[in-house]
Amino acid sequence: MDSTQPFHDRRAPGRPDRRSSSTTTERAMPCPLQIDASPRARRSSDPWVAMVSASLVEYAAGRTDRAIASWDDGITWEVRAARTSTAAIGPRAVLDYHGDLLARTDGTFRQHLVSLEASGGPVVAAHVRTIASRGGRSLDMPSLLVFEVARGRIWRVTEIHGDPVAWHAFWD
Repeated sequence: MDSTQPFHDRRAPGRPDRRSSSTTTERAMPCPLQIDASPRARRSSDPWVAMVSASLVEYAAGRTDRAIASWDDGITWEVRAARTSTAAIGPRAVLDYHGDLLARTDGTFRQHLVSLEASGGPVVAAHVRTIASRGGRSLDMPSLLVFEVARGRIWRVTEIHGDPVAWHAFWD
């Protein structure tokens, strides 16, 4: 596909386009998410898992323009830690948040997708292994990303770490 052409819009006919120029990004951008090339990670009979999986596959491949096509313009990525909770609001803020984690760890921050779990509704749980190193310290823990889908878009992600105290200490 020619980079000047818009990517395929998979939304229902008649649905207004809520993307704006503020949500478009470069075609390839570093991403801390890693997904094995397993076809199982890409296919699911659950429509919510399929949507989240497709977005994660595109994001992990660095195709952020395609990944954010299923994100709500007001997407909130909330990270719950030991003493605080922080939130990035909007696609650009989420991308900047992940870019900052990569920068602060000299590119070592990674979240390896272990599994995606359906809830029978518009909530998808992604189990990831979070690893990073910086300043002689290392981070290696399970984490949970809870994706909430509303009106056919990913509108909220809540990131919960297996050891919030270690998460906080690592970034201090």
